[in-house]
Amino acid sequence: MTAMVVLDTVFPAAMIGWLLSQVLGVVIAKWLTPSSIAPRIRQQRILMVAFSAVLLPLVMIAAILAANLFLSSEWMASHCGTHSHDHMHACLNSAEQGALPAWQGAVALLALVMVMGSLVRTLLTERRLQQRLQALITLSNGQGRFRRLQDTRAVALAVGGGEPAVLLSSGLLNSLNPHQRRIVLAHESAHLRHGDPRRNRLVVLLLALFIPPLAKRLRAVWENALEEAADDAVAQRFNRFDVAETLLRVLSLQQLHMKGAQSVNSGDTQARIQRLITPHQVHPVSGRLFEWACLMVLPVMLVAVLVQHHAIETLLSWLGA
Repeated sequence: MTAMVVLDTVFPAAMIGWLLSQVLGVVIAKWLTPSSIAPRIRQQRILMVAFSAVLLPLVMIAAILAANLFLSSEWMASHCGTHSHDHMHACLNSAEQGALPAWQGAVALLALVMVMGSLVRTLLTERRLQQRLQALITLSNGQGRFRRLQDTRAVALAVGGGEPAVLLSSGLLNSLNPHQRRIVLAHESAHLRHGDPRRNRLVVLLLALFIPPLAKRLRAVWENALEEAADDAVAQRFNRFDVAETLLRVLSLQQLHMKGAQSVNSGDTQARIQRLITPHQVHPVSGRLFEWACLMVLPVMLVAVLVQHHAIETLLSWLGA
């Protein structure tokens, strides 16, 4: 594959796929993740849109180049013969690709730099966070999943990685009664059972591929869904009002909160307390039908772009005109 093909065909196709993922992110954040939907379904939808920033560009690249599988067919020969010299030709055996217009190249390069810069910053931030969490585990007492920190500050964290653990500080434990301690421990244990630390790292990295305001909105929805799912798990064992009271108590005590780590005071705390103390009805919507429909869009999109190969080339040529 020549550099000209990459510049004139692969890169624009990937940019279109990336833009489609941003549109999908806006739709998901604004209309398809209301608080009335169960936290599990909101998590599924955020995961889906997070992966779309990788999958949709790949699908567009595969679709625009898939015509090269039919190089020996009459359709491909006829297709290649219909091109004019000023028309984009997304075929690997063609020498007719035109130069990428300066404005289009500048916009694409700016978008690429922005996305890659965001990804690098997120990787570095996550690395520093994991180093701090591992340092806390090293300083903690005990073995297994439940560790105690000798710290006067109120700390409650669920830590993933190679050594999953719940970190509770002596300052927090000494400030809670036995019943509240069990609630906090159950909440953080729910995060570990759900695999939240590991999934959170993945989602944070994928959301770095979105424009910052949208990534922030999607991350807030994701964090609230994680915390509400853990709250629901605890509320199945304890009284909901006791859980809300404990959450308020921990919120008043907790001074150390690591962004990106699962803590009992993460997410929209006020909304979580209101949700616990107010009877609410979860919308009886099934997440599987929506997610399966979205997954089916990927092969359908690939086939559609393949069938409309010439039309897509015309569109890309028009955009670059």
